[in-house]
Amino acid sequence: MQSGGRRTIYYKRLRMANPEMSRFKDLILYNLEAGEAVLTDNNDIRVYTDGKEKFRALIEEMKQAKRYIHMQYYIIRNDELWQEVEKVLIQKAREGVAVRVLLTVWDAER
Repeated sequence: MQSGGRRTIYYKRLRMANPEMSRFKDLILYNLEAGEAVLTDNNDIRVYTDGKEKFRALIEEMKQAKRYIHMQYYIIRNDELWQEVEKVLIQKAREGVAVRVLLTVWDAER
């Protein structure tokens, strides 16, 4: 990344332990410099292209939670899907799991 036309100290010192990550160096540095978002390892991601599949997996993951569930969504609709998610959240809270939901818009009309 460039800062004022020169390479930053982050760029000069960043060494990738995993050579495959080198192709993402610019993105990693951008996230670090623009948002102070530090790269962490030992993460697991899955990309979903089907909403139903995504929520089935989410619900199964929530059922396995032992300590906490943190959810953040832009819009939550009070529909059949949310009601299924809500049941799991309520049950996990009763089991002593800390449950937090952050949303911007609650769409109760649907």
